[in-house]
This record gives sequence, C-alpha cells and structure tokens, in this order.
Amino acid sequence: MPDACDFMTDLQLDIGAAFMDARASRLAMPADLVVLAPATHCSGCGKPLSLDRMLAMPGTEHCAPCKAFAELKEARQWRR
Repeated sequence: MPDACDFMTDLQLDIGAAFMDARASRLAMPADLVVLAPATHCSGCGKPLSLDRMLAMPGTEHCAPCKAFAELKEARQWRR
C-alpha cells in the first residue's frame, strides 16, 4: 500500500516531468513563431540578462533573482 513517501516521490517526478515538457515545448516551437533575437532583458525587472545566464538557460526570460523569487512565490502558493 502506498504511503506518504511514495506519494511525495510520485509528485516530485510528475512536477519534474511537467517542467521538462514545458521547457521542451518552448524550445521546440515552430520556426515561424520563434523570434530570431533571443530575449536580452529580464521580463520581470527589465535588467539585461547576463551572457552566462543566457548560455546556461537557453530560452530563459528571467534573470536568476527574478526566477528564484517566482519559484519561491509559486512554492508558497502551492503550500496553501
């Protein structure tokens, strides 16, 4: 019989799979929908994205601090 640990493991795997599916679909958009110039500024704060950030996370729209804040905000909403 499944217990709480099994449930949490399944939940984490499902969340990870959903994240990877969403990222793959963003990166595999049809060529006519893709903007030729990648985002160079954070859509959260408007500051320029660093080259390291763009190389580490292709297709990202947020700088690291804004992404961390968004993930923290999402985690807090999930707990409620």
